[in-house]
Amino acid sequence: MPRLDPVSSFDLRQLHYFVTVAEAGSLTRAAARIPVAQQSLSEQIRALERQVGAPLFTRGPRGVQLTEVGAALLGEAKPLLTRADRAFDRVRRLAVGERQALHIGFLPSVANYVVPPVVRAFAQAHPEIAMTTEDLPIAQLVQGLRDGRLDACVTRPPLVDDLAT
Repeated sequence: MPRLDPVSSFDLRQLHYFVTVAEAGSLTRAAARIPVAQQSLSEQIRALERQVGAPLFTRGPRGVQLTEVGAALLGEAKPLLTRADRAFDRVRRLAVGERQALHIGFLPSVANYVVPPVVRAFAQAHPEIAMTTEDLPIAQLVQGLRDGRLDACVTRPPLVDDLAT
């Protein structure tokens, strides 16, 4: 079997079509959801099958069912499409200068051992979000959450009983 360059061997549209057909269980229902002509959808699925080198579906009078290869591709395609959507959304927001913000309050007693790794991990996972932190006593943390000035707080046990009210 010829080796394909994985980046150029398919496009995201084909994967989106494939996932839609797999979830709908039918080319007809999938074509209505996208919307695209059923013939065009069928051609895109056949092209993807040629690129993969194996059938992705078994076709029957009541719709389609995933083959073993199709099930494997579905498991890979869904997270890939989710990541692609997130990446494009992030880039679009940055392109227009939009940057989300998150303001976190924390107790000084957790500042040295809890806050730095949490902030670092969050910044790596969500570089599009500007995070600010502030060390405050418990009463100001509770008030900051209540009045919306803080988005979240990092504290330690015992839990603050009046947060639920």
